[in-house]
Amino acid sequence: DIPLLVDDFIHKFYKEYGFLKKIPKSIMKIIQNYDWPGNVRELKNAVEKMCVNAEEKDIRIYDVPSSLLLFSKTRNSENSGGLHDMVKNFEKKIIQAELETSKFNISLTARELNIPRMTLYRKIEEYNIDVTRKGVDHPQLKSVIKN
Repeated sequence: DIPLLVDDFIHKFYKEYGFLKKIPKSIMKIIQNYDWPGNVRELKNAVEKMCVNAEEKDIRIYDVPSSLLLFSKTRNSENSGGLHDMVKNFEKKIIQAELETSKFNISLTARELNIPRMTLYRKIEEYNIDVTRKGVDHPQLKSVIKN
């Protein structure tokens, strides 16, 4: 139901304001993992906020309200180790979503996250993020992992 509602809200936003926005699968997963205690109105407000905040056609991870990122259904199971684990999990989600949005382009992802490429490589290794699943070869990542 949520993807259908989101698509409907985006279409209405386009008709009202003339800005066409697109929600990538990685962002849709975050939206779907949220409990939505405020019902459909809260979902509509969140989608509109993302559309307004988005400077590009594709909604990016930094356009998503922080409450969606912090209070997803997976929060309790993944963050049982306290604040440190919550921050690491949050960072991992952001990196994964940005990688997917940029089609696993490491340079673009690093630029969008405003971090050095080498830092992104280290984070990918630290969080064991699979960047080869889309058939993208990253020889520099392999050399960083070996060192």
